[in-house]
Amino acid sequence: MRIDRRPAGRARACFHEGDTHMKWLLTCMAAVAALVAGPANAADMPVKARPIAEAAYNWTGFYIGGTGGYNNGHLHWVYSSGSVPQQNPFELSNWNGGVFGGVQWQMNQIVLGIEANGLWGDITGWSLCTNTAYRCNASVDDLWTVGGRIGWAWGGGGRIMTFASGGFASAKVDTLTFLIATGAVELATTQRHDGWYIGAGLDFVVVGNWIFGMEYRHYSLESNFHGGVVAASFDRTVKPEWDSLQFRLSYKFGWGIAR
Repeated sequence: MRIDRRPAGRARACFHEGDTHMKWLLTCMAAVAALVAGPANAADMPVKARPIAEAAYNWTGFYIGGTGGYNNGHLHWVYSSGSVPQQNPFELSNWNGGVFGGVQWQMNQIVLGIEANGLWGDITGWSLCTNTAYRCNASVDDLWTVGGRIGWAWGGGGRIMTFASGGFASAKVDTLTFLIATGAVELATTQRHDGWYIGAGLDFVVVGNWIFGMEYRHYSLESNFHGGVVAASFDRTVKPEWDSLQFRLSYKFGWGIAR
């Protein structure tokens, strides 16, 4: 009994009985080469690399910076002399700017911090007094604040932070009353007014630890008496209240650095 030991399939073409032509040898070599080269070529195919996740930013650290923006509000001016107080409110507005610094700690996506600000630039306004022969002027300057912030880090790598803020505020308030016809000053006063502020804003990392942001604040300072010894008829009580939009640029340093 004869056993057929010829290989099956594609390679069988190499072993046709009695066939000695060179073309069959070449066919055999090509078939073997195809079988060997197939897996090798598959192994050499490049594997697509997985995308690298963006490093998470760490908001923890100290920071200092500069700020500038626009203010608009009102000065509540009330003449306190006489049996019936007379209202004489008017608008306050102007640009101001200054510096700020703070420290903050990040816990997961929550950022808690404390910040102090110093701002300069007269926020001014004026109106005719109740006696229209006189003009009433006022300005708010030398503003200092200290308060807390609570933020939420989000965006690509947590590089954007929205926050709420609030705390103590104090500013110097100047008032002036003069006779329009001659320019003679009837009463000029300066008082320090304390109060509070509340606000909200957004910070985002520009590059490295440089941070650009904007913040809206509402300020409300206490009502203080502004009076004189001679011109008692011009004694008044004033209360500043205004809104502010500030643009900020800061640099963060310390133990919390970009990862």
